[in-house]
Amino acid sequence: TTDNGASAVAVQSDGKVVLAGQISTGTGAAITVQRLNRNGTLDTTFNGTGSLTIQTGKSDFADSVAIQPDGEILVGGGATSRNGSVEALIARVNPNGTLDTTFGNSKGLWLYTASGIEVKKLAVETDPLHPGTVTGIVAAMTGSSNGTACFEAVELTPAGAPAKTFGAG
Repeated sequence: TTDNGASAVAVQSDGKVVLAGQISTGTGAAITVQRLNRNGTLDTTFNGTGSLTIQTGKSDFADSVAIQPDGEILVGGGATSRNGSVEALIARVNPNGTLDTTFGNSKGLWLYTASGIEVKKLAVETDPLHPGTVTGIVAAMTGSSNGTACFEAVELTPAGAPAKTFGAG
């Protein structure tokens, strides 16, 4: 179909390539995360097929991807609910290609319900003395509020909860 496509890419420390994008589902769209071997073939150790589909609502989409030092994959974008409102979305995927159910709402997702906001970029914060230790996740989000374009940054804890010490909490 014509509405499938990749919109974000990251390279893991082992050289494998992670792509995030959107695929048509027939009733809307879903996020797809694919991992490729160094030679460009699908890595079938990732979810058994090389691909993972994430769908929370009518139409989900990915705009960003980041790799944590432990190999976990963060995917940022948005989710359009059945009533048409857009929510910011961050999913965390285990290195084996399954959703990390310890992240966010215990389904591997963090959803921000402010209408019209989507995650455009992600960054992983690490401890300078222990670079393998994740201390937080920062998301740059854009959207509109009452017809006015806006942007904001949100920091999450490593477990996917809003960090109370960042900005207004």
